[in-house]
Amino acid sequence: MFFPLGPHPDESTWPIIGGLYRIWFSPTHYYVGRAANFQWRWLRHLICLQRKNHPNPYMQSVYSQYHQFEPEVLLEIESDADRQQQEQVLLDTHCGQPGCVNLSRSARGVMKGRKHSEATRAKFRARFFSEETRRRLSDSHRGHSVSNDTRQKISVSGKGRKRPDTATRNAEHVGWRHTDEARAKISEAGRHRECTLETRAKIAQALATRLKNEKNEKT
Repeated sequence: MFFPLGPHPDESTWPIIGGLYRIWFSPTHYYVGRAANFQWRWLRHLICLQRKNHPNPYMQSVYSQYHQFEPEVLLEIESDADRQQQEQVLLDTHCGQPGCVNLSRSARGVMKGRKHSEATRAKFRARFFSEETRRRLSDSHRGHSVSNDTRQKISVSGKGRKRPDTATRNAEHVGWRHTDEARAKISEAGRHRECTLETRAKIAQALATRLKNEKNEKT
């Protein structure tokens, strides 16, 4: 089943089930993959493409040219292990074929199941600045001031970047001031308050669900 999108897609109509899918970016270009949640996965693709920072350069290039995003459910699969197995069959069939923009031929993540060697880990640790280096960097920036010429350039470069409604909104609030009562309420609301156990449990559950979805998406 297809879920063609217009200029303003209604992602609420996308299924939240999992399985295999294909996305058409032109009449001949497509991408295949798996997802634990079609709606979440497709939305991630679309957001990156619209922001022009998708990690798949071939997908981004085709989307930028045709501005087409038509996802298609190929198969509904509940088990993640079964999804990975079936995705590998899908990749073996399509990856490398004309029009397929997939980068990897493997259904496993690039780093899934792999561990860095001790030498590589040592290199990562060596990238952190020592205390002495941090102190030198801090000292080098003390007393530094921006020249008037640089300030002028920064000012010019920032002009014209305001949102269209900013000027109108600002004009409506010229001369407006908060009342003493409103200021007191704002001050009270900004003070640190301890979360209840119920609120903490909700936050922990939301975080765990998010991490689980991200883990399933990477696998």
